[in-house]
Amino acid sequence: MNLAVCIGSRFGGARGALAATLGLSLGPIAIVLCLALLYEHFSYLDSVKGLLRGISAVGVGLIASTGFKMMRDELRYPAMFLVVALTIIAATVFHLGLGYVVLLVAPVAIFLARKKAQAL
Repeated sequence: MNLAVCIGSRFGGARGALAATLGLSLGPIAIVLCLALLYEHFSYLDSVKGLLRGISAVGVGLIASTGFKMMRDELRYPAMFLVVALTIIAATVFHLGLGYVVLLVAPVAIFLARKKAQAL
């Protein structure tokens, strides 16, 4: 998006930047709106429910894979596991939503990240 704004403003000024931004964002927005309309119309079907269950399982797997890759780097600084523990406890034991978990854990994570950066 940033590159589109830069190129659009270079060749067309503010109008070019706006056109480039709209050109990159209107297509995906239209696709998402069409998918939302299709879901609203066909959400009662068992096949659609199964499809979405499968997609959510793939999403969980991708997120877990990314988390494990990131955790490999944190093995060198074990204090960061406090952030992992706080996140798991807040989400599973206390059933807090994502926003509350982030608000709760972010200060600890930022503090530990600064300590880690100073140690390196």
